[in-house]
Amino acid sequence: MLITFETAQLLFKIFVVSTIAAFVLYLPRIWYFVDGFKKVKQLNNPVNNRLAVLVPARNEKGVIHMMESLEKQTYSHKFFDTFIIVKDSNDPAIELCKNYTNMFSIVVPVQSCKGDALDGAIQKIMKKKKKYAGYIIVDADNVVDQNFVLEMNNSLVSDADIILGKRCVKNYLYSKEYRNWVVNCNGLIYTFLDKLGNAFRSKHNMYCSVCGTGIMITSRLVDEIGGWPYRSVTEDYELGITSLIAGRKFFLYEPAVTYTEESLSHKSANDRRRRWLLGFAQVTAKYKKDVIAKYHEDKEKMKNGLSGEELKKVRGNFWGCFDFLYSLIPLAFIFAPAAIAAIVFGAATVNSWLKFGIYDSSTIFFVKRLGVCCLYLYGILFVYTLLGMIADRKVLKISFLEKLLVLLINPFYIAEYVKFFFWALYKLATKSEDLEWVPIERIEDKIPAKKRLRK
Repeated sequence: MLITFETAQLLFKIFVVSTIAAFVLYLPRIWYFVDGFKKVKQLNNPVNNRLAVLVPARNEKGVIHMMESLEKQTYSHKFFDTFIIVKDSNDPAIELCKNYTNMFSIVVPVQSCKGDALDGAIQKIMKKKKKYAGYIIVDADNVVDQNFVLEMNNSLVSDADIILGKRCVKNYLYSKEYRNWVVNCNGLIYTFLDKLGNAFRSKHNMYCSVCGTGIMITSRLVDEIGGWPYRSVTEDYELGITSLIAGRKFFLYEPAVTYTEESLSHKSANDRRRRWLLGFAQVTAKYKKDVIAKYHEDKEKMKNGLSGEELKKVRGNFWGCFDFLYSLIPLAFIFAPAAIAAIVFGAATVNSWLKFGIYDSSTIFFVKRLGVCCLYLYGILFVYTLLGMIADRKVLKISFLEKLLVLLINPFYIAEYVKFFFWALYKLATKSEDLEWVPIERIEDKIPAKKRLRK
């Protein structure tokens, strides 16, 4: 026998105890979920600030949809300019810009990543002495709500350095052919980040997880960092971590809506998830010591009798640092013991089956314990998915059957992140990170031309 019954019982007891410990450790994060179900507060800015919209569009055929959505903005075009950032001086987008109001092209010939495009454009804008209250960043394959720029201007009354808008799924704006289970599962990522995380963090002046589209950074932040100095695989995540260390303010403002495109291909979605996890591993390794130092610095500041807004800011940043450092610990307690137990019981089941048969008492004994471990792992992710779907039910514009399918499949989709996480750690350990900017497959590439729809 692979393991004895006594050893199996001990392993199962360890699994049960670790499950209880994991629940206790995860209680603070469960509290985050509450704010995801609360009504979103609408802001109003009496001042019409001048804003810049930056659209990195290297070899982006679908940028015309973004151009059209920006042309239809309710915010007066007198108060915002759009800059389409391309690499090639012969890019068709340059000529297209002439058809739209206050839309200009900027050629940044040296681009190996999105950070190069953004920094090159910002440097050119700054040299022209153009003054903007904020710089809005949206991806070329997205579209924005007609009130998007207006709401971004409203968000400036928050006095935050980094404003995060609401991310919805662009595919839902078109016919059913533009979505499948991959689209529906991947689209929930933004729900998990914002509704079940950033909503609480923003309310309590904490660090928020930054996604690089549908965001705005203030001019004072651009002046402080001298442009866009980030060049990692996930430059948006790097912006977030360095801003945490610098003690900057984050704000999630859901009325500012961006519709992001999701690929129909599982492979393409996996390529993007690998890039996200590699960037996460890179940036975390690079700045972890600085976050720890900032954590202790803010802890000491709170002991020195701060009060009012200053105390509120320092306390929020302190807990933001703690949240960043704490983030993976409860997840490890939740999943690692159960996964190890499942592997051991699975191997023991196969071994007992081969030796004694499927109906033998020892085989059944191991099968039951394997079932408990697997059900636990699946159940946690099932409940998490359900919470996300309920919290964001107003924007989850898919049929009941599609929702049911997502609810059943998404736990497996989330579980795939484990292999990407270990892949990223391997890449980091072997110093073989691939920084190449790989184009993501677009939905236009998957839908036959005669079936495509336009907004």
